[in-house]
Amino acid sequence: MHMDKKSDKATQEALKKNQEILKATFNALPDMNFRLDKNYVFLDYYGSRNEAKNLVAPPEFFIGKVIDKVLPPYICTAIRKNLDAALNTQKVQSFEYPLHVGDSLHFYEARISPINTQEVIVVVRDITALKTAQKSLQDKINELNRQKTELEKYSSSNLQLENFAHTVSHDLREPVRTMNSFAQLLKRRYSDKLDTDAHDYLDFISSAASHMNKLITDLLEYSSISHGEEEIVMQTIDLKSVVEAVIDKLTDSIQESGAEVVITGTLPIINGDTTRILRLFQNLISNAIKFQHEGNTPYIEIAAYEEKEHWRITISDNGIGIPEENFENIFVLFRRLHSKRVYPGSGIGLTHCKRIVEQHGGKIWVDSQLDIGSTFTFTIAK
Repeated sequence: MHMDKKSDKATQEALKKNQEILKATFNALPDMNFRLDKNYVFLDYYGSRNEAKNLVAPPEFFIGKVIDKVLPPYICTAIRKNLDAALNTQKVQSFEYPLHVGDSLHFYEARISPINTQEVIVVVRDITALKTAQKSLQDKINELNRQKTELEKYSSSNLQLENFAHTVSHDLREPVRTMNSFAQLLKRRYSDKLDTDAHDYLDFISSAASHMNKLITDLLEYSSISHGEEEIVMQTIDLKSVVEAVIDKLTDSIQESGAEVVITGTLPIINGDTTRILRLFQNLISNAIKFQHEGNTPYIEIAAYEEKEHWRITISDNGIGIPEENFENIFVLFRRLHSKRVYPGSGIGLTHCKRIVEQHGGKIWVDSQLDIGSTFTFTIAK
């Protein structure tokens, strides 16, 4: 019997020690911790006074009271539901809730862990910072999704426009040729029977037909690149030879304008499609010659700079310049900044350039000042 009392005393001391260890452990945790029974009564609070300051009231206000007496109804409902589930399943239950503390709104997570079939430990953690970070992240995701949707709309409309241009250009080519041919035929056969106005009208028809034919030709060329009708043949290209070939092709306009085309430094040897790269340089150099104030002598400077993954090429001129608000617009299909009577063209050239550069793994952009000149810069992947 004496041994039984000793054994019982040792058991009680062990239990007391375990409870002290448990309480010390909970007190060391950074979160607020409560012990509740199955009747939703607060039995104990674990935690330092520093942690307790985050409570809506001191710990003494809770101990011995039913949750309905000290907590808002929506929190009580959540506690009852999760406490019952924790006791019945003997598994941890959790929920989140908002709570005004002072003048600010905080968010908390409550985790209810069963001790036995009668009591639970409720661990309450302030997750306001996490919620703020999550909201910020979600806002950024929403913004990215919005931009993605806008990009998809633009890509879809641009593709539809390209398909339309491709189809229409084929369909219009023959009627335009017929219109021009009949206008010329009328002028030759009935020249002596037509007055001055009639001759002018026929000239207008021929001029319009020629412009339309040029537009259709450019459209077909653009479509062939966009739709892959012209196979991309990648090979080693000496850019100096390309520029020399372009200068030779533009001899008439260079001589007529007195333009000077200068290569600064050394142009690299790249990997690309020769035909497309020739078109790219021809479009940019011919634009630099064309878009000049009357009487101004064009000066075009070409340079290349090596970067880690790309070659960066610049083509600078002393032309009329481009307003900053149009730096992006000029690469859009059919987007013209000037009347074709002043500066002839189809308005496709720079769109063409953009597509060629993208096909070579690069980007193209412009920096410009009105009446001073422009610098077109593009990159070509190594």
